[in-house]
Amino acid sequence: SDDDSQGDPSRLVHESLRGGKNRTLDIRQKKSKYALPDETLEVKDQRTIFVGNVPADVAKRRGLMKQLRRHLLSFVPTAKIESTRCRSVAFQVPTAKLPVSDDEEQAGSKGKDKGKAKKQPRQHEAKRASSWRDTKASKEDAELTKDEKKYLTPQDKKKIAFIHHELHPDVDTVNVYVVFAHPVPGPKAAETMDPFEAARLSVERSNGSIFSDHTLRVDSVGKAKAIRPAGGAAEDLKSTIFVGNIDFACKEEDLRAFFEALMTTERGVPTSDLHGGDDDGEQAARPKTWVTRVRIIRDRDTQLGKGFAYVQFLDRDCADEVLGLEESKLKFAKRKLRVQRCKSTTGNATPVKTGRLERSGERSRAPRIEAKRPVDLVSAIPKGNPALGEKIAHLPKEARKQAKASDSDRVARRLAKKKARIALVQGGVKAQVTERERMRKRPRAKLGSAPGKESKRKRVRSDKSVFEKNTKK
Repeated sequence: SDDDSQGDPSRLVHESLRGGKNRTLDIRQKKSKYALPDETLEVKDQRTIFVGNVPADVAKRRGLMKQLRRHLLSFVPTAKIESTRCRSVAFQVPTAKLPVSDDEEQAGSKGKDKGKAKKQPRQHEAKRASSWRDTKASKEDAELTKDEKKYLTPQDKKKIAFIHHELHPDVDTVNVYVVFAHPVPGPKAAETMDPFEAARLSVERSNGSIFSDHTLRVDSVGKAKAIRPAGGAAEDLKSTIFVGNIDFACKEEDLRAFFEALMTTERGVPTSDLHGGDDDGEQAARPKTWVTRVRIIRDRDTQLGKGFAYVQFLDRDCADEVLGLEESKLKFAKRKLRVQRCKSTTGNATPVKTGRLERSGERSRAPRIEAKRPVDLVSAIPKGNPALGEKIAHLPKEARKQAKASDSDRVARRLAKKKARIALVQGGVKAQVTERERMRKRPRAKLGSAPGKESKRKRVRSDKSVFEKNTKK
């Protein structure tokens, strides 16, 4: 009967193996990933892009990660993504040992010294103990390793916290690394875009795009930055400013909105720009912004801000406008911002010489960069009025200063000299600075006194000064 067949253990069949229309086995085949056999990490970096200022919910929800993939692929429709990795994730519980202050370190060392105040063993006792351990080590090593307690490494703690979604509530952004896939060999390989070209186009098109109310910061990885054309947006340091004294919990979107509002009041609303963002490859218009890139420097372990950031504008005039603003206008979150022009730490004017080439006597194959000859600006400097000094010689010092500052010819001459010195320095000519020796003038001798004869008159103190001197002692 049917009841007996269902109760017989030898005839039990799993429901996935039974035939039926409503019970089908859902087999998800893994997508095949094709990689070059001899591909190095440097080559892989060339098809990898960095995406910053991504919402932290991407690390929690797979659906949002898929939306980010579709957003990036909308700029390069024929490309394929191989993998995505979340980095710079701020966890609720620190996964690494945080630095300890000097006072806590000294207090902890004193407590350890009190508990471990033991005498050092003598030398022959230490030798006997070490020889005994060597003989017993082979037998007891296996037993000791079984009961030995294993501690989690920082990497293990990060994996566990990432699986349980234990993220920090105050940090709302993460960084994502996206690797574009090679086309799988076959008849449809020509339909897939080259991964290196896809990475380059994705950096150009998707940088500055908006995803889930966050402006993405897209850049190349490693040596792939050299692929970008010279003069790109990410290389112009003169349009970038350093912003200090910001709050540790400051967000990139808030800082971007603050400087965007400043530029809008100073220069008005920028014109629209074209960008690629449709599946059909058409270009759509979007409003251009004065602020093109914002980067807040964060701590490696806690991912909280360090108190300063870098803001890049559309052109250099915007940076000059911000640097020329009054301090009262540069208040953000009840803090006075410290604004400076971004400086480059690398010099591009002179090629770098390696010690190996200098010792071997070989010449560097790097192209020599010759300094441009400075323009002859001496003829352009206007001539001053030589009779000005004689005219104001009888005036007092303050009056002479005012007369010099009001003379237009003298002011124009000084400004032209300053521009000439700057041009010479930019052309590679060192500025000649004449060092003057400052001699301390001796007090002049009184009229009627013999030359070289010092006065032997002593100081005469009044009764009041003598009283104050004695009371101080």
